Amino acid sequence: MLRIFIIMAVSCFISASSIADSDDTLVWSIYAPVEKSAESGLTHVKTYFFDANPISGQSQNVDKLKKQYDSLAKIAIGKVFMRELPDNTGLGKNIWYWWAVREQGKTYLKCFVAGSNTTGTANHSYYEIVFNDGKKYKWAEPKISPYNYSHMFVLLEGNMQAANPDTKELTTVEADKSLYEKSLQTPIHYITKYDGFAKEDGSIEYFPTMQYVFNSKESKQLLSTIKQLHKEGAPVIAIK
Repeated sequence: MLRIFIIMAVSCFISASSIADSDDTLVWSIYAPVEKSAESGLTHVKTYFFDANPISGQSQNVDKLKKQYDSLAKIAIGKVFMRELPDNTGLGKNIWYWWAVREQGKTYLKCFVAGSNTTGTANHSYYEIVFNDGKKYKWAEPKISPYNYSHMFVLLEGNMQAANPDTKELTTVEADKSLYEKSLQTPIHYITKYDGFAKEDGSIEYFPTMQYVFNSKESKQLLSTIKQLHKEGAPVIAIK
C-alpha cells in the first residue's frame, strides 16, 4: 500500500493542469486517470497529494496520460496540506496529508498517512466529525469502494457506489446533506475514525484507530477550500 501511494505522489506532478500559479491558490483543476478496481469492479478517479501548486503548461503531459490510461477525468482539487506528527508508539513520526476533491457530482475529503501501517481494510468503519462549535456528526464509511483505500475518507456531497464485502452486490451510498451544509459554514475541529471488528457472537465492536486534530490554519484553509469547490464545481469532462 505504501509503495503504491509513493508512486502516486510522484506521478501527481505529471497529471496536474494548473489554472493558477499563486501560492495562495486553494483550488485548481487537474486531469486524473479513471481506473477500475480489481476487487470491487467499480471505476474511480485517482487523485493525488502534493504540497505545492501544479506547474503550468501541462498539455504535453496530458497527452502522455492519454497514452497510459483508457480514460481521464477533469476534476477540481483542493491544495493539499501536510503535517508531521508522532505515531501511535510515540517513538516515530508520520506525515499526514489532507486534501479535498470534487468530481462528477461528489465532494469528499481524503487523507494519507505516510509511515503508518494503519489502512482502511476493516469491514466496518465510521467517522465522528466534530466542528469548532462542538457540533458532532457521524458518517459510516462504505465497504468496499475504491475511494476509501486511503487512510481516511469522508464523502461530503453526492453519492457513490460500493460493493458488499461478502456478496459483492452493489449499493448506492448517499452523503449526509446536513454534514455537507455544516462543512460549508463551520471549520472542522477534528475527525476520529472507528474501525469495527466482528465478535464471536456476530456483533461488531468498534475501536478508535485514527484521529486528526486540525490546527487553526488548517481548519480555515479546509473551510475555504470546500466553499470554493462548492462555488466552482468540477467540470465533468471525460477524455477517451
